[in-house]
Amino acid sequence: MTHEFPAELFFIIASHLTRSDYINCSKVCKSWRKPFYQLIWQTVVINHRRKAIYTQKVSNGINGLMYIKDTIPIYEVIEMSSIMLPNYRTNGAFTRKLKLGPLILASNAEITEIQKYFVNVNILFLYPLSVSPSVFMKKVYWTAWRNLSYLNTDIPYIYGTRKAQTILNIAFCIPTLNVLVIRNIDYETSDYFSVDDLEKLHHLLPNLTALRIKFSIAPVTVEEFERIACPSPAKMMVELDICYELTDFSLLYYCALKYPKLEIFSYKALSFRIRPLPTLFENIEGPFERPVRDLMNISVQYQGHILNKLRRLPPFFQNLKSIVLKDRPTSQWQSHMIWEFIMKFHVRITKAEYRVKGLRFKTSRGNPSMPMEMCLNACSDSVQRLCLTCCFIPYGPSIQIRRFDHFPCLVSLIIKLNYRVEIEVDYILHGCPVLELLLVDGDVLIISTENYNNIEHNLEEQKDISLLNERIYPRSHGLKHLLLGRLSIMAYILYYISCTCRNLETLEFHWVMIYGLMSQTKELEINMPYTSLKKLVIDYVNFERMHKGYRKQSYSSPHKINYFMIDTIDNRGPDSNGKKQRYERQKPVSVTGFNSSSWIYRPVFFETYPSGGRMWKVCLFYVLIESINFPQETANTRADDARPSLEIRHTIGFSENNHTNTLLSDKRYRQYCASFLFKVVEEYCVNMPVSE
Repeated sequence: MTHEFPAELFFIIASHLTRSDYINCSKVCKSWRKPFYQLIWQTVVINHRRKAIYTQKVSNGINGLMYIKDTIPIYEVIEMSSIMLPNYRTNGAFTRKLKLGPLILASNAEITEIQKYFVNVNILFLYPLSVSPSVFMKKVYWTAWRNLSYLNTDIPYIYGTRKAQTILNIAFCIPTLNVLVIRNIDYETSDYFSVDDLEKLHHLLPNLTALRIKFSIAPVTVEEFERIACPSPAKMMVELDICYELTDFSLLYYCALKYPKLEIFSYKALSFRIRPLPTLFENIEGPFERPVRDLMNISVQYQGHILNKLRRLPPFFQNLKSIVLKDRPTSQWQSHMIWEFIMKFHVRITKAEYRVKGLRFKTSRGNPSMPMEMCLNACSDSVQRLCLTCCFIPYGPSIQIRRFDHFPCLVSLIIKLNYRVEIEVDYILHGCPVLELLLVDGDVLIISTENYNNIEHNLEEQKDISLLNERIYPRSHGLKHLLLGRLSIMAYILYYISCTCRNLETLEFHWVMIYGLMSQTKELEINMPYTSLKKLVIDYVNFERMHKGYRKQSYSSPHKINYFMIDTIDNRGPDSNGKKQRYERQKPVSVTGFNSSSWIYRPVFFETYPSGGRMWKVCLFYVLIESINFPQETANTRADDARPSLEIRHTIGFSENNHTNTLLSDKRYRQYCASFLFKVVEEYCVNMPVSE
């Protein structure tokens, strides 16, 4: 009764199948042939110009479909001698998504041939230099795609024509567009997209719901603002992504009136390309200094007038759910006004992202933590996903951001900071009670000063530190995924996380320095007694003896470590009578050895290590370790060394000070790296299935 299956069932099945499976399903019966044919031909990618060489004879259309599972050359579509051409003639009408890869430079005649076969395309991707610039000049080529609902394209430079006018010509030919993504290839400083162009674009595309325009929006003049002070609202628009030289209140006022139902707002500042307004900002001298255009000379008094009108605005993005602000360090931080309006009008943001990217910046010119503080204050009550990224290096002392005091709805937190900052993990866990994903990419991960002494005292007495301040720090936090990257951490913090976050399932280390792991018995052990990890990722980790910012500890010389293990204790919880059961140590199951399926090879794209080597990806007991070398068996190998072992080099090692990066070529450092031996012995192996 396959002919009675509803159409929704085919899409559910297709979501779990590959393209080759589509072909097999199309052969089941006649009723399955057409729907799976549509899925096979739904997406076509033309990604290169070279001719294809086939080793299999194509006898019918079904066999020919096997060759379009990845990408196809444009030669197959435009050459009459192509053996695949009959397939495109017959099945090209099923294609709904077409992608033209970069550097194809399809000519006018080639575009005509493509349009002849793919007549029902409604999603079109044109990557840089995928078509000839002359195609953008003639409306006849765009008229053939009148059914498009999604267009993603780069706008090349055409001599004598404004790029904004080219976009308007395309919009005139395709009035059915719902999503428009346009990018500027060369960012010509003399070619802007004005507010008047935005008005014309919405007039030509009445059904537009999402607009992502990677052009620099021209500053709004006084005359333009008076003309567009009461724009006709685009009520169907739910997503807007724009770029601007700096935060301009007139543009923000226009967007608030023009897009009352906006749900996703992305705003990127390009202040490094043109000098900021001299009447609003201090002049910043730098390599990216450009002449100031007369269009940008708007008085401070008029900007204040617009700002007052913004504050008296009754609606301000009341439906806004997601906001992305990409800022640049300037003498004054104007972006904080956006967060002020969000907080003033009680806009409930569920997803927020704030990025600051630029060159070295003197902190005396402005406080970069101020907009971050405003971001945290504006969305603390409702945000579920929060990302804070700072990619510039300030002069002067460390810059601190406030503690995460109250984020009751926060589920995912990503912090990426490359300036000097200490992040207190205990306050993050306290302020975010429902946090499940924590990604910290910064300088140092620490415990707050108030709890450091108590934790250290209880560690010496082997007490459960989760019982400390149980009223303030809950014992069972719901954190499931912890990713640490490019930072330093003490071993006792991992112990604290184990006691506090007992539901932790995934732990990842990427470019991490761990201090305080070497014991008197020369065994390297990460003590996380209440954690049963399902996945552990160790990638580019260095184990250090001490850190100059912490109390000195006496460790033995790390000339050889016998075992690397994560000790876990099974938490059985209370019994039927409500009494707390004892924690029993998990007994590992011994195995006889390893086969070739236990190791998965992963090629490396670069080799910059002192003694060379390959990069491997090990999928063993759900433990992933990258950049390892397998020791070679020789005739001099002793019987004691015949057990499976892995030698970790180059990325996991020991050094006597904090300048690890400067010791990569040092002979003594290489000896420390080589002395670390990862012994996979039977008593520490767990027989678990290997996931590919």
